[in-house]
Order: sequence, then structure tokens, then C-alpha cells
Amino acid sequence: MPDHSPRIRGLVNSGLFDRLRSTFSIYSLDRIEDWDRLLPAEHAYFERLFGLLDRSSAEAVEELFGPLLDIERKVNANKRTCIP
Repeated sequence: MPDHSPRIRGLVNSGLFDRLRSTFSIYSLDRIEDWDRLLPAEHAYFERLFGLLDRSSAEAVEELFGPLLDIERKVNANKRTCIP
């Protein structure tokens, strides 16, 4: 992970992305790998988004990602099948 966001790095190291749906986690981690190419507004967006998810209760996050879980089940997407 790039060194440009200690806040994001801290959230990754805390296990936040392990608690999120597989497809969302993988997509998000892929996006922030290109941190140097993102605009300042995108930096702020991702820091706010992941900070909000980190502060949210497990129940709220589960409710938010409920529809995505349904889709992941239909296409058999999980951490094992999504990570190359």
C-alpha cells in the first residue's frame, strides 16, 4: 500500500476490509493501490467512506451490504474465488 495515507493504511491494518463483503473489499483495495493517481477529492472520499464504515456497527454494515451479499451468493463470489 502506498505511504500517502496513514489513515487508510491504519484502517487496512486494523482489519476493516476483512469485515466487508469480498467483492467490495477487493475492488476498494485495488482502487487505493493507485493512490498516487487519485485526485485529492478521491483521497478525501475514500478516507471518509472507509472511516464511516469503520465507525459503523457490524449490524449497520451488514444491512448496507445485504443486497451485495445476495448477488455474491448467486454468482458464487467470495474471498477464495475473487482473489487471483
